[in-house]
Amino acid sequence: MGGQPFNDTSLHKWYVVESDEQTFAFTDFDIEAGSLTFTLDGERPVQVPLEDSGESIARLELSTEVVGARRQLRLARYSHYVSVRMG
Repeated sequence: MGGQPFNDTSLHKWYVVESDEQTFAFTDFDIEAGSLTFTLDGERPVQVPLEDSGESIARLELSTEVVGARRQLRLARYSHYVSVRMG
């Protein structure tokens, strides 16, 4: 047979494939109900359940489908807004 196996990473060239910029928005956090709203590019909002309920959120993790070995998602901007409920 001979040759090198396809999964030998020394044979692969590194390159970057640019994609269109997208906007992810996480809003309407309801800690007591254990949910938030996720919107992609201003389209239809989706209610997302939080994995653990509690009194606060220490970390927000975005999981995507597998797109290939050693692929990366680059974050161009990050904005954090704090809202205080009065009353």
